[in-house]
Amino acid sequence: MVNSLTVLSHLGHSDHNMLEWDVPLSPVSSLFNRPCLDYAHADFAEIRKALHDTDWSCLLQGSVNDKWHAFHTLLKSLESQFVPFKKRSLRRKKPHGSPIKL
Repeated sequence: MVNSLTVLSHLGHSDHNMLEWDVPLSPVSSLFNRPCLDYAHADFAEIRKALHDTDWSCLLQGSVNDKWHAFHTLLKSLESQFVPFKKRSLRRKKPHGSPIKL
């Protein structure tokens, strides 16, 4: 990731040196245009019902990693079923409250 690293002068009177490096980044416009999950409109009642109806002793078997994978898979499945997508807005939201007067 780091293309070049340069050791600069000492930091003040310390024996520590400053470092400078370059990290190449490319603009990712798709990051801001892709849809994201809209938890404000999620069906939490159905998520709670599904979690309540889950046979946890059957689901959580095996090693810790197996249990984590099963739990994570269940949550992702419920998320995909009950949390809708929304499109991200490039507009900034107005801050809450009244404006500050100088």
